[in-house]
Amino acid sequence: MKESNNRDATAVMAPFPFAYVEKQLRRKNTGILSTVTPEGRAHSVGAVYGVAPSDLPFSLYLITRPTLKKARNIRNNPNVSFVVPFPHHFLRFIPASCVQFQGRAQILPSDDPVASKVFQDSVVLRHSLEYTKKLVNLYSSELCPMRKFLLGELERASGG
Repeated sequence: MKESNNRDATAVMAPFPFAYVEKQLRRKNTGILSTVTPEGRAHSVGAVYGVAPSDLPFSLYLITRPTLKKARNIRNNPNVSFVVPFPHHFLRFIPASCVQFQGRAQILPSDDPVASKVFQDSVVLRHSLEYTKKLVNLYSSELCPMRKFLLGELERASGG
């Protein structure tokens, strides 16, 4: 996989430059993760996410427990889709605009330094991390951060 620090990549059909989209994504923290089951069916769940620090290649980070379906699906098939809706606050009857990424997710060790930093960057992410840690302790499990490499953006940014 190619990685690039070029943050000026734009998605096909995107009306905004990627730098603008990235700025908006950093203001949000929830989206919809879609994975593929072993039977080849789609599985979608709401997820809290954080964005990699701006000095690193663009990636989204999520946390989960290894026993949950999304983690099991990713271990079986790392191809994912992630959608972040941007609802219209004044014109609620108009469907929300969305940003969709397709790429590959990677299960990271629970002590991954970048994932740890990403989840300390906002109150919502810190609370999400603490809640997940409580569940981990309750169910005698382990924390399982995930990173999504967004191949479409990275390949376009690097000319691949």
